[in-house]
Amino acid sequence: MIERLYKMSRYRKRLFAWKAAWAVPLLCGCAIPQLEPPVEPYLRQIQSVDLPVVTQTTDVADPNSEDGPLTLERCQRIALARNPLEEAARMGVAAARAAVGQARSAYYPTFDATASYSRWQRHIFLPEGLVRPGISPIVGPTDDWRGSLDAGYILYDSGKRRAELLTALAEQEVETWRWHEIREDLVLNVHTAFYSYLAALDAETVAEQNLMRARNHLDMAQQRYEAGAIPYAEVLRIKVDVSEARLARVRAESSVAIAHSRLNTAMGLPAGMPLEVSADDEPVTAPEQEMLAVGLEQAMHLRADVQAALYGIAAARSDIAAARSAYGPRISARGQYGREDDQFFPDDDNWSAGVFLELPLFDGHARDSRVKRSRAQLARQEAQTRNLLLRVRQEVWESHSQVEEAYEAVQATETVVEEAGESMRLTEERYQVGEATTNDLLDARTALVRAEGNRAQTHWSYQIAMANFHRSVGTLLPRGQGDSIDAECDHAR
Repeated sequence: MIERLYKMSRYRKRLFAWKAAWAVPLLCGCAIPQLEPPVEPYLRQIQSVDLPVVTQTTDVADPNSEDGPLTLERCQRIALARNPLEEAARMGVAAARAAVGQARSAYYPTFDATASYSRWQRHIFLPEGLVRPGISPIVGPTDDWRGSLDAGYILYDSGKRRAELLTALAEQEVETWRWHEIREDLVLNVHTAFYSYLAALDAETVAEQNLMRARNHLDMAQQRYEAGAIPYAEVLRIKVDVSEARLARVRAESSVAIAHSRLNTAMGLPAGMPLEVSADDEPVTAPEQEMLAVGLEQAMHLRADVQAALYGIAAARSDIAAARSAYGPRISARGQYGREDDQFFPDDDNWSAGVFLELPLFDGHARDSRVKRSRAQLARQEAQTRNLLLRVRQEVWESHSQVEEAYEAVQATETVVEEAGESMRLTEERYQVGEATTNDLLDARTALVRAEGNRAQTHWSYQIAMANFHRSVGTLLPRGQGDSIDAECDHAR
């Protein structure tokens, strides 16, 4: 009994060791590594920027210089160099170019080198008449050393290689135009953030001037109160107005900080990074009559999203040709040379060479389904392109209307500011001699503050509207339209 228990114990230990020997590799192979990368390296990348900043804003620096306040042109260059969206789009173009190289590789021959070693033993089942005494049906064990070089080349594939290459070339152009589109969006964001920041600075200046006027009016009211010309209640009203002007200045300062962070983000910089900007006094010109007609024509040929959609149609058509190629034969040439022996350096030669013809007969209607899918995708791409053209025309119309509206607003606010300023001056003079009330003084100053704020806002809104119009037309970021895709297609033919 004791001996039996001892044997069972030994059997259990061996069984456990056998299970452990299989479980350890299995667990190691099935262990899932951490997929989520840490965020710290990316935080260091967006925070490690080297941009010289100056505090003086008296002189406007050269846009090509790295010193001085940031101009609009320099902000654009920083955004195109540092914004992560631009890099992501550029890497999309690089991936598409690699896909073109992958598709073109089908035109080259393939070479493979293989080497193997195995030790084997087999049982041979001989016919009954061949069985003789002393002849063992067991072959081996023996060593098997092999080495070979295989080569292959596709002679004809019913146009599959050409169709796949043209598809890859068209998709490369799609990614390239999407890259242009993202760059234009980045430049538009910089325009909007840059002019919005300037508008916030002007609004802060207006709020500061309003606070100074409110304090001057408070001094005037106190002088008149001390002279017995007005009651103290009117002095309190102006004190309340001074507090409201101080609150408006605080809000204006907050708007400047927000606009500052948005400009930094548009350039791909940390939101809190200090910077100084400078802008030329850009003129406000009346929109020309043919501006809309020319813009509509240019948008149909220059918009990056339109070009990307057209190349998407080309890719879909090539995909149909690739799907149809599955119906045709495939002819390839293959060759193999190698050595095989039971020694480490094999001595026995083996080789083969030939031409092979492959003709698919039935695949469960997979080819038919792929052709139908490709045709449906082409129809969808064409429908989306037509919808895109309608949307582009709408964007040009709307942006042109916004330019006209902004221009009229600029003209109107200039007149309003002049009239409000003159009214403020006359009201102050009348108030000092007692011919105007406190309400008149406060109303005149409120009207002047509103007019000055509108003038600052409408001037920069006009510049933003012009940037939106050029973006809708496709001329915001000049670029050269190369004909590399035509050269690649000629090479494929």
